[in-house]
Amino acid sequence: MTNLHRNTAVLMKRAEGRLFTENGNLFLVLDVDCEEETARVSARIDGSHQVLTMPLADLSERLSIDAEPKLDGVAETTQSGRLRLASDGWYYKSRSGEQGPFPTKDEADAALKRYIVEIQGQPRADQPRADQPSAT
Repeated sequence: MTNLHRNTAVLMKRAEGRLFTENGNLFLVLDVDCEEETARVSARIDGSHQVLTMPLADLSERLSIDAEPKLDGVAETTQSGRLRLASDGWYYKSRSGEQGPFPTKDEADAALKRYIVEIQGQPRADQPRADQPSAT
């Protein structure tokens, strides 16, 4: 692997955990595969949770367009701002409160990613669940 390729791989790995928006949907970058030049992203689209694979070139473009998405109810715009170290371990902030402790920052970050994916899969309070008819 050349130095340029290695540097690109390091930069793209930093995309993991980043958020971007498109057409009113919030996307979370789950992981990046530099060898395949793809990334898996999670989103809730048309009421259903989806995990999509996209080329790194497309991901890079989307991240540069939406460099700092604002999240409702959360002051921080990145996951790293939602993590904190306390005397008993690492915690992450969520809408339902602080979660933890976790033994390492990486474990807290991974738990936060799982939480975001899980929340994206839940129906919003203002939308009917898929198994319930909508009021007409």
